Amino acid sequence: MRKVTKGQISRIHGLLPKEALHDKQLKQSIIVQFTEDGTKVSTKDLDYVQAESLIYWLINGEHRKYVAYARFEKNNKQHTKMLSIARQLGWVVPHAKYRIVANLELLGEWVATKSKYKQPMKELSQKQMAGMISQFEKLLKNAYTKT
Repeated sequence: MRKVTKGQISRIHGLLPKEALHDKQLKQSIIVQFTEDGTKVSTKDLDYVQAESLIYWLINGEHRKYVAYARFEKNNKQHTKMLSIARQLGWVVPHAKYRIVANLELLGEWVATKSKYKQPMKELSQKQMAGMISQFEKLLKNAYTKT
């Protein structure tokens, strides 16, 4: 397996948000979320293909199968509440314009596989969204009580 190159590492560091370069834990979180491998916590741990994929992702954004479940309306307070909780859980990704945003892939995966409704957020009624927010808040509470 070909290792990551110095040029790739430099490119990744240039594309990461400034906060990630000065916050080792945030940088590690981004790498782990991207690779889905807890043993890879540094850009130096990546292989060549993973580094290329990460560069592409940092430039173009991530669009995988669960993103549709997390699509939101920016003026819907229930949707923005879900995004806020996702950020509090550390489910974030770098973004060129906003620096760091909620990871819609992780949020969408949770909505599709773990929430009680398993339907895209945009398709849920206000009552259903309230129930999902309550469920998601319990996940956040459990995350804080474990640490």
